[in-house]
Amino acid sequence: MFKSIQTSNINSIKDGTSLPSRQSLDFALAEFSSAIEMLQAAKLVDSKALGKGFVNHALDEYRHTEFFRRLLKSSKNTELRFDPRLSIALGFINPEKFLFEANDLTQFTAFVAINEASALRMFSKIRPAIEGAPNELKNEIDDIIHDETDHLRTFTENSSKDTKYSNNFVYEML
Repeated sequence: MFKSIQTSNINSIKDGTSLPSRQSLDFALAEFSSAIEMLQAAKLVDSKALGKGFVNHALDEYRHTEFFRRLLKSSKNTELRFDPRLSIALGFINPEKFLFEANDLTQFTAFVAINEASALRMFSKIRPAIEGAPNELKNEIDDIIHDETDHLRTFTENSSKDTKYSNNFVYEML
């Protein structure tokens, strides 16, 4: 999901500037797609506890989606709008075969961990640009960065003993 986002202009964002509208839209779509994938996994997983964890993760992803939707609405670009159908049209998700259907639990976990690390890295880089956003949005990025850190930790620490990832697993994969 986050691998689909164009990151070329993230490194050039300066403190106090605004995040480009297209980046906000892409982040909203990636978070929305992650939520859908988590809900699909929750439906299919055998473990009720793991299913509950996927649902809780989906709720976080929906909250992150709403943050980036509000950020997009606050931009000067009036042409870009969030439309959930774009998540399919732009290839963020494939409703013909969701990730949990296409991969076993180990592969799914690794994919999610890599995407969480990618999101964490991107959100940390755009943090200075959020300073140019309206006051009600400024501190929210810190909560999202914290959530992404927790998600990454959950997926790397709670894997089975046969697939235990090193602390640097995700960063090595990136």
